[in-house]
Amino acid sequence: MKIITLTLTLLYMASNYVAAQDWKARYDEVGLFENGLAYVMKENEYGYVDKNGKEVIPCIYNAIGSFNPQGLVWVNKGGHVSEQSSGIVDGFFGIYDSYGKVILPVKYKQLGYFENRRSSDGNPYCKFRSIVGLNYGNSRYNSELENRTLMKNKGLAWVAKGGGCFDVHEPVPFIAEPFSQIDCSVANSFAFCNNTENPVPTKLDGKLIYVNELTRGKNKWGIVDTKGNILLPEGKFDFCYNPSEGYVPVVKIDNGIYTINYYNSNSKNLLFQEFKRTIAIAPVVEGKTMILDASGCQFVDMKGTKVGEVYDAVVPSDDEDIYTVYKEAKFGVIDKGGNTVIPMEYKLISTAHEGMMSYVAEDSSGKSSYGYMNVKGETVVTPQYSAVYHFENGRAKVRKGDKYGCIDGNGKMVFTCRFANIFSAGSKSQTIFFLQESKDGPIYAYKEYTDSRLYQNSFDNVRNYDRDYEGVAFVNKKKQDGNGELYGCVSSGGEMLIPCLCNSYEEAMQMYFNRMRDGFFHWDEIDTKRYDRAQYAKIKRYGLSEQIPESFWDF
Repeated sequence: MKIITLTLTLLYMASNYVAAQDWKARYDEVGLFENGLAYVMKENEYGYVDKNGKEVIPCIYNAIGSFNPQGLVWVNKGGHVSEQSSGIVDGFFGIYDSYGKVILPVKYKQLGYFENRRSSDGNPYCKFRSIVGLNYGNSRYNSELENRTLMKNKGLAWVAKGGGCFDVHEPVPFIAEPFSQIDCSVANSFAFCNNTENPVPTKLDGKLIYVNELTRGKNKWGIVDTKGNILLPEGKFDFCYNPSEGYVPVVKIDNGIYTINYYNSNSKNLLFQEFKRTIAIAPVVEGKTMILDASGCQFVDMKGTKVGEVYDAVVPSDDEDIYTVYKEAKFGVIDKGGNTVIPMEYKLISTAHEGMMSYVAEDSSGKSSYGYMNVKGETVVTPQYSAVYHFENGRAKVRKGDKYGCIDGNGKMVFTCRFANIFSAGSKSQTIFFLQESKDGPIYAYKEYTDSRLYQNSFDNVRNYDRDYEGVAFVNKKKQDGNGELYGCVSSGGEMLIPCLCNSYEEAMQMYFNRMRDGFFHWDEIDTKRYDRAQYAKIKRYGLSEQIPESFWDF
């Protein structure tokens, strides 16, 4: 009886399983399930289904994307893949969430995402111009401002009388390729528009794509958040930018003159009665924004009233609620309320990084040197260096004459100033640095607070820690015969995870990934033999485990 009952139960389960899989026969193609959903295709139209075969997104679209980390996916109706761009052109776009809710109706010609725009990106507002007194002498801060430090802090960057730059986030066209993801990592919202202009072919990264003339103000964008709330209606303004504190910076262009206002996404009203002329975009931060006009830089409250002093330059810090300010050839520091933190009596004060700011002092002979102070203005490292760099993960590169060293947050020497170059820290757990002992010479690994090489292996180039994988730096060196280079990687503790054996960074990265996945955390002599044997057998997957046939393991 038990045997009969078990047999009937198995037959029942099998019949239910077959019945449960019948829905797959309705489609020409069924994708893999990820997070409970899979794409389906029938007669070249796409949608998404759950594990029971229920259509969460109807199978009616000509093209469809993959869900992004926020659980959103784009769809397109009426478009086609362009041979020139490999992206979807024409048709109408919309956005769904993973529950099948329509976040953005399928009626828009363009989707966009918010991207950092800096002075080098050609933003009409972001034209960085050096100002007398702001070239920062022999330090690297001028290039720092033009590059990494065009601040990620709250969307703010740099603004200065006579020219300025903010690290604003503005909408750019999303190039939709089948199963691509639309990015909303910078802002928790999307941009959209119904463009009427014909697309203009433009070269980007050597690849011909179609982009519309939004950078010339001919497309007018709106903004929707990830829940489907319209933050800015489409078609009102020439430019719009990433919302902050409920306000969207919006711009009108009249006869080449740029004016700014702020659209309140809650009240649906503009902040100012009239658009204000400015030459830089600033978001709303702590209930204030910044207006830059002929008189200089000044904070403006939510009533449009200018508050505080007028400065020639305002430089917000990355990680502190303070601003370095410049006026009448002197630097000082103010807080977010405009109150003086450090008096304006310095030849130079940098922005704050990890609670430290560099500054310049002159000796009795008029010679300038660099030191560091904390955000209270207290000296931590007395001025003694020819040039200094920002602190990164508790370490800062410094220079005396033409030789580099490294200090910690207490001013203690991590490495003495005797090196031609020190590669910057990339990992918080990093204790190993790569140093160049002579100009154009090889690169060696050094453990911090030591004055000798960790090992005698040298490298010709290093990709900083955490650039590709956390806690790993990929390295390369020239082959002994001088024909080409070999690649490997080093842990943040200095261990050679993969010696310089690989023929490309890509091969080294793939090998690292495979070895970590398979539990191979150390490189042994036997691994070198396995690699050599795999090369001999022309096996191109270098996990050095199950990928290599057993017959090649017998040495």
